[in-house]
Amino acid sequence: MIVYFSAFLPYEALNRANALVKSGASVPSRSVSLETVRNPSPIAFYFGVLKGGSFVLSGDTLVVGDSPAETLRISGTWSHSGPIFVVNDGVFILDGADATIDGKIFVLNRGKVIADSSFLYFPQRFNYQYGYIIADEGEVVITNSETFFNGFTFGVVVVDSARFVERYVRNGGFTTFGGYGEAPYIEAEYTDNVGEIVVGRKGRYVVRHSDTLLLWHRFPPGCTASITFPSYSDTVFHYTFDSTLSSVSGIDYSVLVDTTTGIMWGMMVEDSSNVTVSNSYVRSVGIFFRGSDTLSISGITNGVTYTSYTVPIPDRYLHFNNSYVNTFSLYPMDSAVVYARGCIVGEALPIAHSYLEITNSYVDGSGGYLGSTENSLNLAAFTSITTNLQSSGNSILIFAYSAQAGFLGQVVASENSIMVIAQSSTLEYPEVHDGAFAWVSNIKAPAYAPIGASITVRGDAYGEAGPLGSFLRFSSYSLYYQMAGDSIWVPIATDITTPVKDGVLAVWDTEGLLPGMYFLKLKTTVSTGDSISVLKAINLGTMDVSERAKASGGLKVSGTTVYYPGRYSIYSPSGRLIFSGEGRVRLKRGAYFARVGGRIVRMVLR
Repeated sequence: MIVYFSAFLPYEALNRANALVKSGASVPSRSVSLETVRNPSPIAFYFGVLKGGSFVLSGDTLVVGDSPAETLRISGTWSHSGPIFVVNDGVFILDGADATIDGKIFVLNRGKVIADSSFLYFPQRFNYQYGYIIADEGEVVITNSETFFNGFTFGVVVVDSARFVERYVRNGGFTTFGGYGEAPYIEAEYTDNVGEIVVGRKGRYVVRHSDTLLLWHRFPPGCTASITFPSYSDTVFHYTFDSTLSSVSGIDYSVLVDTTTGIMWGMMVEDSSNVTVSNSYVRSVGIFFRGSDTLSISGITNGVTYTSYTVPIPDRYLHFNNSYVNTFSLYPMDSAVVYARGCIVGEALPIAHSYLEITNSYVDGSGGYLGSTENSLNLAAFTSITTNLQSSGNSILIFAYSAQAGFLGQVVASENSIMVIAQSSTLEYPEVHDGAFAWVSNIKAPAYAPIGASITVRGDAYGEAGPLGSFLRFSSYSLYYQMAGDSIWVPIATDITTPVKDGVLAVWDTEGLLPGMYFLKLKTTVSTGDSISVLKAINLGTMDVSERAKASGGLKVSGTTVYYPGRYSIYSPSGRLIFSGEGRVRLKRGAYFARVGGRIVRMVLR
């Protein structure tokens, strides 16, 4: 575990961010509107569940099917806290149940979940905390029922030959469905608020007589497609998408939509694909980066009507004619390395063992959030977001010199992930679940302070583990200063073992320092010996008259008369010595500098 952490935390990338601080870089300014559309990510749950392998089990575990032909039937009010496994040939039936299920449901082998005339409540505390994971030949059938996910997005992943069917269902929240493997089957019929369906490379996906659907089309390597999506606002009476269409090849899945309203069109575009979209309104475009390639991208922008535009990514052809794209999102996968700069995207989420470095960009939340999952690493630097920060799996998310703005936005670390908040502002402190760890390092000091003052440096220097604990623990912090252009860091406070959360890190006495630009450095260390450092610039200037008494310990100004009981010197603004001595001196009106006991005091005599 320690080797994994040391190997994957990108000190070099943070060092590059620190160098940008010294060169004057800042967080891009973005306007924020209540009308910003925030959709949860269809990718985080989909791939995180399939490949992450980091399920954190808590509470009581219910297993149905560990005995042959086992059936559990629930009616009336019932609650369960913890995961539920329906395995082998087990059958879990909810018949007229008012069920509260505080955990994930795994349906494996030939297991079945059947719910009829029931209310299913999943009390989630963040997006995709719970969901169905249906694999092998497992099956879930929900009829004449209602669901509620506590205001957060729920996930359903259907793998291999598994099936999920819902009929006459009212979903009281957003659901993400994802197909994966050889022959998944997903069907929604007479369903209120279907949610979104993420098609896999194979399988069949059917929606009939329903409403509110974001339908993601998969464009895998080697495929070609020329497509015009039906109108965004109309009822779609009959729509199919598969390789029987003359303008499509290399597609191994089939989609059928019949008599459904409120449809939004999504695309997931992989490398080596050739796709042209014309005369369409496209809600979301997810750009997948696979393999082990390293790519740099820039200038990708949400919310634009493109007359003729080819997305500037060299390993695929994606072209829009007379089409509007509401959202682009970035998804590095496998072991891909992606550097994104100067982009406006809806979501930025690395998956598997990939690395994403997104800088000088804006994540508006229209496609999900800024996050990390599985074993990936995401470094966001000098980037604004108006959405959630969320890490999961065994991933690392670093939010450096960036800002979470807007009105709503969670900060959540779950499973065994590590979240690093480095000199960044967030709407709330990290909420840490399971075996995750939040590592927070922030300097909150004024951008300007007078020479000679004792400056109280506030901030954060702490680490917090989830309720299941972590292999990481906070160890200590140290605070240093350095004048711009120097190479030596001077300690202010070192090896402080008491963590600080929105408190005083140290008091910096600036007596005897020269005016100019300085940098503060906060170094925080964890139990493995790993450390991170963050910088903040501060300008130490000369003092106003209103500050002089405190700073000079007795310098007095009355009109154009200056008095000090000890020896002091007075200079013109150009640096010419006007007076050096003790006691009282009368000067002409104007601006002066006084040197008193190693301090420089600015005076304006009237």
